Amino acid sequence: MQEYIEGAPHRIKVGCFAGGAAIVLNGFLSVIDVFDVFDEPIYYVVNAYMVFFGVVTMVTESDPSFIQVHETLTPLQKWMHEWAKGLTMLWGRGLFYVFQGLSVRPG
Repeated sequence: MQEYIEGAPHRIKVGCFAGGAAIVLNGFLSVIDVFDVFDEPIYYVVNAYMVFFGVVTMVTESDPSFIQVHETLTPLQKWMHEWAKGLTMLWGRGLFYVFQGLSVRPG
């Protein structure tokens, strides 16, 4: 099973990319709700970080053919893989996704 996942079949990469996009959308919708800043400022900050983490997920899980077409993402993905080596390994991505899941505020 680990070899199957590490081989990163297309369906798994697309699912992870879609999850990152959903996190960005959810976090962005919470960030533009500026009235939440006064009620619960910590959730506002967490949602801002979740937008960033969602973008990291999307860049990390992007297919190399997609990255090659969008030339500005190639150095970003290369830099991310160099400085966040844990995201290039199965256990590192898994821990990162668990962290993301625990950080999302329900409702």
